[in-house]
Amino acid sequence: MNNRPFSKDSEGKEWLIKKLKNIGFDHIVDTDVYAKTYHYDIEGYYKGKKWIFELKNRDLSSDCYSDVMMNRKQYRTIRWEVEADYKILFYFWNDHYTVIDLQKNIPESSETIECSRTKRIGDHRVIKKDMVIWNNDAYKLFDY
Repeated sequence: MNNRPFSKDSEGKEWLIKKLKNIGFDHIVDTDVYAKTYHYDIEGYYKGKKWIFELKNRDLSSDCYSDVMMNRKQYRTIRWEVEADYKILFYFWNDHYTVIDLQKNIPESSETIECSRTKRIGDHRVIKKDMVIWNNDAYKLFDY
């Protein structure tokens, strides 16, 4: 079932930016225009605090796998090098999404996997990636 309120080809930025504005975030920036400088997708401020958001969009149901994965290098960069008060991972599936605080929720494990380099920009070469993993007991699922 697909309840996602945006296209599978979208990263969900427009949807999340609208939600952030509705709850009072300001100075929201889609960092795509600074892709070589930033290691995350959106930044914004809420009550004077800087928040950054990394978005992952999967074209599957949330029960297809029992975990959430993120590139280890990107996780380390965001966790240890990016200056922000809050660092959040949004993981979108067809039926639900989850939110992981990257400063509080340490990955349970890591693994090297073979997968497409990227799906969003059409580079489907298979490469090995070092990933960090949160098991499904580390996060809660939310309805769109």
